[in-house]
Amino acid sequence: MRGFVKGIRERFAGLNQNQRIILLATVFLIVLNFIILILSMKILSRVLERFG
Repeated sequence: MRGFVKGIRERFAGLNQNQRIILLATVFLIVLNFIILILSMKILSRVLERFG
C-alpha cells in the first residue's frame, strides 16, 4: 500500500500545473457523481416506500 501511494505521489509531482488542476477537477467530479448517485438512490427508495 505504501508503495502504491508513493508511486502516485511521484507521478503527481511529475505533472505540470495544468495537468494537476485537470486531474484534481476530474477526481472531484467523480466523487461528486458518486455522492449524487447515493443520495438519489436514497430519495428513490423513500418515494417507492410511500407508493409501494
